[in-house]
Amino acid sequence: MLIHPDDDFYRSFTLWTDVLLLRRVRAARSGVLLTTRPSFSALAAQVARRNVVLVAQEHTHLDALSGEMPAEIARTYGGLEAVVLLTERDRENYAAMLPGKSTTVLAIPNAVPRLPGAPLPAHDRRRAVIAAGRLTAQKGFDLLISAFALVTAEYPDWVLEIYGAGPEGPALSEQIEQAGLSRVVTMAGATRCLSEVMAETAVFALSSRYEGLPMVLLEAMDKHMAVVAYDCPTGPRELVTDGVDGLLVAPEDVEALAAGLRRVMGDVSLRARLGAGAGVKARHYDLTDIGTQWTQLLDRLSD
Repeated sequence: MLIHPDDDFYRSFTLWTDVLLLRRVRAARSGVLLTTRPSFSALAAQVARRNVVLVAQEHTHLDALSGEMPAEIARTYGGLEAVVLLTERDRENYAAMLPGKSTTVLAIPNAVPRLPGAPLPAHDRRRAVIAAGRLTAQKGFDLLISAFALVTAEYPDWVLEIYGAGPEGPALSEQIEQAGLSRVVTMAGATRCLSEVMAETAVFALSSRYEGLPMVLLEAMDKHMAVVAYDCPTGPRELVTDGVDGLLVAPEDVEALAAGLRRVMGDVSLRARLGAGAGVKARHYDLTDIGTQWTQLLDRLSD
């Protein structure tokens, strides 16, 4: 009853989780309450005690929310002290939705964690394109498979590996089989060693239809990979400067993605240059820098 019916995870909640959630929110009598779903943020804005500082951290961009969820945000988020978005584009959208409110609206991206695996030089890396994420329609792995099918004849010694698990797994496996790509495309499953794989592999592809801020892309850049990403809403454009530290291509365009892959697969010097730029860009998302932004915000709100 407390979770908005247009929340994507509405059916994961029960009346009992409502009771537990309400108890926990009301138990907080001071300090900062950080909420991480629109339903949680809307609830906190309505039932939290007045001495509690309320901060919403949004992980999904505004346009990806369904049904009446944006209207619920517009109605309730004026009761929050701050809304923290992952991208500048989303910050602008939320600010436009909350005109005249005292709520602070700002963008603080996620930090890149320190991950194992020393990046290899470009000429020593495996001739492989990798992608990773939950196997859902959002991630666009069907588009990536179709794009790779357009380049594999030209680069027969390259392979595509897709890491992750999820409901679209069987359909993707069938697509690979029907396209005759079983020799060069692998559904690699979930792994705890993705950063080590990134450190030794040449190319990372982000084929998502939409994102919040794609952490997996940042992790690939931190391992000096040559990245090719759809310029989807939101995130890739804020992480990648096209031609400097990666390639951006038109979203959901299979031929454009294939063209981007073809460029990096056929040019090791380009891969080296993009990978070096990616490593520099990733350092902007160091935990120390991002943590300082959060500390400054919380100190200001708690004064």
